[in-house]
Amino acid sequence: MSVRSHSPESSPLYEKARALFTSAGFETPELEARFFAEAFAGREEETVQKLLRRRLAGEPLAYLEGARGFWKHEFQISPDVLIPRPDSEVLVEWALELIPALGAGTVLDLGTGSGCLLLSILSDLPDVAGIGVDLSPSALEVARENGDRLGLTERVQWIQSSWLEEVRLPENAFLVANPPYIDPKEKVGPGVREYEPHQALFSPPEDPLAFYRAILQQLAEVAPSGFPTLFEVGAQRMEGLCALA
Repeated sequence: MSVRSHSPESSPLYEKARALFTSAGFETPELEARFFAEAFAGREEETVQKLLRRRLAGEPLAYLEGARGFWKHEFQISPDVLIPRPDSEVLVEWALELIPALGAGTVLDLGTGSGCLLLSILSDLPDVAGIGVDLSPSALEVARENGDRLGLTERVQWIQSSWLEEVRLPENAFLVANPPYIDPKEKVGPGVREYEPHQALFSPPEDPLAFYRAILQQLAEVAPSGFPTLFEVGAQRMEGLCALA
């Protein structure tokens, strides 16, 4: 691992990015410039110019880098998958506590995206297998590559499916899911609506629990009563989800 002798703030790239981000009205131009300079120091000038244009247009830095840190690992990402967020690490924490306590042998991740939830859980639980499910073949390819990079290929199966439709539930399994629950009319952060995949973000209009309802209905048809399920959901949706469950 190389060690840089100078901080990003002392580099010409930082100064250039800071000036551009300030002129563009970024809320935290100094912080943005530091992240940009750290990520792309040493790149060719033509490449940097293209990356600057993309960032100034609002594209998230994580997509420019093609990666984002989550839990204990760095995950490759693309615009086919959501950018992993620190909030979702809480789901990993709960899963790591509950799965051993329940003696579950398989983790099923619905809407796996980059695979960050499932692969983070598996990396900390070496005796557990995993099944990652997504409707998007492009997302599954990203997840598969992340599983390969983490050395988890032999412990995880990837299935293209609309939730549980094409999945045969294994015995002694534990389900995790972070379905879309944002109403299309709701306000989201800068660059989110423009660049992140809508099918992974937004619920049907005025029905933010639609996908939770679909999953629970499928579970009711194929799973035993009391099947352990861990959802991520917005705080304002929690009471409604508990009523559904």
